[in-house]
Order: sequence, then C-alpha cells, then structure tokens
Amino acid sequence: MLALRAMSVPLPTRLRRGLRSLLLEAAVRVLMLLPFRSLYALGGAAGRLGWRLARRTRGIMLEQLAVAFPDRAPAEREAVARASLVHLGRLAAEVMGLRGGGPRLEAAMGLSPGSERTLRDAVARGRGV
Repeated sequence: MLALRAMSVPLPTRLRRGLRSLLLEAAVRVLMLLPFRSLYALGGAAGRLGWRLARRTRGIMLEQLAVAFPDRAPAEREAVARASLVHLGRLAAEVMGLRGGGPRLEAAMGLSPGSERTLRDAVARGRGV
C-alpha cells in the first residue's frame, strides 16, 4: 500500500494566493455595485483582453476548434474562439451582478414581488421548478 504524505505549500505561496483571493473578493464586491449595463461592458472588455493576453488558452482553443471544425477557415475559428471568451467575460460579469440575490435578482429575472418566496417554497417542498 502506498503511504500518502500531506503536501505542504510553502508559506510565501500561501500568502501570495491569500492576497490574490482577498484582492479578487474586494474587486467583486466593488463590481457588484455597478449597474448591469456597465458590468456587461466590462465583462466583454475583460474577455477581449483575455483573448490578447492569454496566449496559452488562445492556442488551446484554436487547436480544439481546428479538430472540431476542420472544414472552417482559420479566421472563422479564430472569430468563434474570440467571441466565446467575450461571452465568458460577460457571463462572469452577470454572475457577479446577481450575487446576493434579492431585488436585483428579481429585476433581472423579471420576477414579480413575492414570486421569489413562492419559488423558494416550491424548492423546499421538493417540487421541481
């Protein structure tokens, strides 16, 4: 039987990761305060920036699209990959904007007053929605 040892992460690495997590959490809390339109625009911009900066990810995406769509032109596959990162950025922004629920979530989903409670009650009773 193999003996499993606990792998310890060096203190500087743990501190760097902890600081990065705190900064990310602070950024999310600030971004949550922005209106959806602004969040959506920032998310799209983050996706476009990610396309330019994340060479490795971009390369993997293009390789996978070449396998999935060998008949498509490289420019078309590149447009699909870029659009997917822009969409991912916008989706992440939407998730940040809806974090915490409440009236903002109701407004985004078009829920009428009190329907959130009805929805929660249905879920609590084990009924599908």
